[in-house]
Amino acid sequence: TRCPECDTELSRAEGEVDWRCPNSVTCPAQRREAVFHIAGRGALDIDGLGYETAVALLDAERINDIGDVFHLTPASFEGLRGFGEKKIAQVLAGLEVARHRPLWRLLVGLSIRHVGPTAAQGLAAEFRSLDAIVAASPEELAAVDGVGPTIAAAVAAWFADERHRDILE
Repeated sequence: TRCPECDTELSRAEGEVDWRCPNSVTCPAQRREAVFHIAGRGALDIDGLGYETAVALLDAERINDIGDVFHLTPASFEGLRGFGEKKIAQVLAGLEVARHRPLWRLLVGLSIRHVGPTAAQGLAAEFRSLDAIVAASPEELAAVDGVGPTIAAAVAAWFADERHRDILE
């Protein structure tokens, strides 16, 4: 009935089987998985930023969410075990490459429920910018090939959450 990591009451959407922790921003488990996901091959493919690196940065409070990943500097790794010059350079170089990935890969990396590569590519091709996606109505989003009303509602809800907008900033 409660999340084992953050103790938030679990919820289940009507018609679904899975119970989920709705605390997508501050739940430690969800933050770990979100950082690992955005850095993964299916999203921004950030070389050097694997699960152990994500956990080390989060545990040391060098990052708090996926937005902080793009503010990492060599100083972010100071005092962390296992992070020599070579590893730090690898992560920072991986971040620089990730900054130039296509919009659809960022959309996948944001961990918006139901948004996989197909929907993300359709949204990126149709709207061409994150600002345009944020400004689009659920009806406009649903009209995109490969999106539909369920994905459109999830996208609109994700961007309507002030905590998610803060992360994007």
